[in-house]
Amino acid sequence: MTIAAPHPDTWRTTPTAWTLETAHAALRDQLPHWPLELPARFTFAWRSGHYDVSATEDGAAIRLVVTGAIGALPFSSENRQGRSKVLAALVRLRKSWPRAGLTLTGNRVELHHELHVKAPMGFPALMGAVSESLLSVLPAIEAIEADLMPV
Repeated sequence: MTIAAPHPDTWRTTPTAWTLETAHAALRDQLPHWPLELPARFTFAWRSGHYDVSATEDGAAIRLVVTGAIGALPFSSENRQGRSKVLAALVRLRKSWPRAGLTLTGNRVELHHELHVKAPMGFPALMGAVSESLLSVLPAIEAIEADLMPV
C-alpha cells in the first residue's frame, strides 16, 4: 500500500498540507481493522521535517524504518552561532543518546530509526508505532530545530 502526499515544495504553501495528524485523520476511519498490506510506504511532514516510513516483513515481525530530514545546517556566513550550536548539540546528543538516530549528511540533519513490531499490524498500530518513534526523539529534535534552516 502506498499513500501519496503532495510534493515537498507544496507542504509549505498548501493550507491543507499533509502532516502526521492529517494523514492519520484521513485514513483512520477507512482502515481501522484491515491488516497492513506489506510492503507499505508513506511520507509526511511533522514540525520542521519531512519523513518517510517503510514497513516490510521481517520473519514473524514487521520492520518499520522511519527516516527524514529535520532541517539543514546553516552556513557559517549565514548564522555562525546557530551552526556552532547545532554542531555542538549533535555531538552531545550522539554521545549521550545514540538511540536518537540523528546524523549530519552534507548539510542536512537527518533522523534514522528502525523498529521491529509484532505482526500482523493494522494501520492504527502502524501510526502508533511511528508516533512513538518520533515522540521518543522529540527532545533531541527540539534541542536543534530552532537553529536549523528548512529543507
